[in-house]
Amino acid sequence: MTEVQNLQDPRGNPDNAAKPRWVTNDTGRRDRRWFPMRKGVIDLWRTYQVGIAANHRNLDALTAARP
Repeated sequence: MTEVQNLQDPRGNPDNAAKPRWVTNDTGRRDRRWFPMRKGVIDLWRTYQVGIAANHRNLDALTAARP
């Protein structure tokens, strides 16, 4: 029997989504680090990508389920 992911499953929690950003450390070197996504327009493209990926995962789980 195939297990179907529930839509309220915490694995699909959008609060865990992150985006790499450039930051300057104490020595003046610029590094890329992962930060939580902001809710503004600047992270809109990444929000779109995360949403599309979540939709694909849900559709794959539904197609794998038997009626």
